Amino acid sequence: MEEWLADNDVKTLEECKAWKESIPGLELPVIGIQVFSGSRCTGCRFAHERRREVLNHMRNTHDTAEDVSPIPCSVQRVFASHLRAFWTVNTAQG
Repeated sequence: MEEWLADNDVKTLEECKAWKESIPGLELPVIGIQVFSGSRCTGCRFAHERRREVLNHMRNTHDTAEDVSPIPCSVQRVFASHLRAFWTVNTAQG
């Protein structure tokens, strides 16, 4: 992520879309954006602050069994536009 933002140039919508699709999770939290306790899907990178949203995603998208639970994680919502989505974020202190 740092290389992508290093030049501080304004990014186009297409560049933002490509970046969003290429980043499965964030190694470090984005400074200035709130970190939430959340959950992530066991079958893909879908994450959300609401466990129920992840459960619904898992059942509807992956047809998971009732006893399969989402994985607890920390999440951030990086974009506020129609690109909004939650990313898992590593909050472990080194």
